Parts: sequence; structure tokens; C-alpha cells
Amino acid sequence: MAGIGAATANADAFGFVLGAALLWHGRPRGLPALNRASLFDAVALKRLVVLNCDIFVHTLCLLCSFGRFAHLGARQGDATLAANALLLNFQTFMAYGLDGFAHAAEALVGAAIDTRSLRRSR
Repeated sequence: MAGIGAATANADAFGFVLGAALLWHGRPRGLPALNRASLFDAVALKRLVVLNCDIFVHTLCLLCSFGRFAHLGARQGDATLAANALLLNFQTFMAYGLDGFAHAAEALVGAAIDTRSLRRSR
């Protein structure tokens, strides 16, 4: 168990460093440099918190329900816990698929609105 936890922590840290390096390398030229004042601007942070409050509560509820589901499954034995883990993975996979359709629909609707077209041909 300790090895799995250490591997997960190392993978997360490496992913963060790699992502930050890719963002730094691929940033558009001409952007102003980041400074502490712009990062901790109270007005901008308040707008960000207000904007993301709903999705934060939604994600918190999902995490709590998935945690509870895993906890209850663990109390029923290893086989039930493993089956529940598989079911949660299938649910995540299906959620990504539905998100793909949602993003495609958003893009098509946005393009139709941009061209002011009520009917869009294929």
C-alpha cells in the first residue's frame, strides 16, 4: 500500500511539473509577466470564487457521495469493494463520453449562433 501511495504521489507531482513546463514553454509571447499583485488581486479572486461556487459545490457533493459509496463497499468485503471500484470506473468512462457529446453540441450551437443561422446544414 505504501508503494502505491508513493507512486501515485510521484506521478501527480511529475504531472504537475510537466504541465507547468509545457504551459510555460507554450505561452503566447507578449503576455505581461505574472507578479504577486496580479495573482492575489482581491476583486479578481472574488469574481473567480463567485463564478466557480456552483461547480465547486457540485464536485464536493460528488466526491462525498463517491467516498461514501466506497466506504460502504469496503465494509462489505474485498469483492464488493472491487466491484464498486469497477462500477465507478465505468461511470467515469461514460461521463467522459457524455461530456464529449455536450462539448460537441456546445461547439455546434456556438457556431450556429455566430453565423446567426437557425438551421445549419451538415
